[in-house]
Amino acid sequence: MESQEEEKRRRLELAMARVPQVDAAGVDRRLADGTVIIDVRDAEAHAAAHIDGSVNIERDSLAQRIAALVPDRSTPILCYCNGGSRGPLAALALQEMGYGNVGAIAGGLRAYAAHEKGDDAKQG
Repeated sequence: MESQEEEKRRRLELAMARVPQVDAAGVDRRLADGTVIIDVRDAEAHAAAHIDGSVNIERDSLAQRIAALVPDRSTPILCYCNGGSRGPLAALALQEMGYGNVGAIAGGLRAYAAHEKGDDAKQG
């Protein structure tokens, strides 16, 4: 039987393998093209800093709230967190719910903020 930590690691590996990662440089274009950007961090973190135009749905409530926000399961969606692990996990959960055009922002909000500041070289 897997421990809780082993299960978390396995799910993250699966998410990283299955979920397309979108580079921070492509986020604004995707947003302008109608992609729904979902911040899966808690409300306090979202209030402190977030990508303009993103919607905050905490990862734990995603399954309950996504259908109201995105009823069309073919709508493009990008999920993000702060550093790049909860976003892919949320995107994997959406894929498992039947959403077919889901990705995650590689490196999360930190990578996006660094890109916005022109610090792409510091992401590595």
